[in-house]
Amino acid sequence: MQSEQQKILDELQKVGPQGLNKSKLGIKSKTGNEALRELEKQRKIANLETGKRYLFVLKEFDNPLERACEKIEEKIMSSKTRVFHKTKIINDCKKGCPARVKSKFQEALNWLIKTNQIISFQHKNYDIFLHTSILQVKPPEPLSLDQEKVEAAYHQVRDRIGFSDIEIYELK
Repeated sequence: MQSEQQKILDELQKVGPQGLNKSKLGIKSKTGNEALRELEKQRKIANLETGKRYLFVLKEFDNPLERACEKIEEKIMSSKTRVFHKTKIINDCKKGCPARVKSKFQEALNWLIKTNQIISFQHKNYDIFLHTSILQVKPPEPLSLDQEKVEAAYHQVRDRIGFSDIEIYELK
């Protein structure tokens, strides 16, 4: 059984976060099933269960919060408007997700808001979300200093104030 467990761990290590189902792991015997259950009990692997199908990954790749964030962003980015009502986005994203991921959608929304990837608005009694990718923020253009303009500004300030102790060399 130890060799079966090591074989399962090696196969899951090769595929990474994509995971494998039972048939792709090559589990056909009773000892293979026992090894799989034992690895689950030891929390070395996780079953991501997508609907009625099983998908096994190493425990390090079992991250329901990240998967919920990815699902929300994927749903928002696939839409043309990129503006969503809270219940609509959560209900749309929950379809076909495992229970552990479904339970993390509210936390994922909060995380995306906290990291400024999604902006939350209140309209009447509704929470509306907007993905920041549609906001096009242009950085300000750098100012170019022309020596003649600086000297002209200096003379204007000097004439207006009547005080000539303005250090122009700092402006060059």
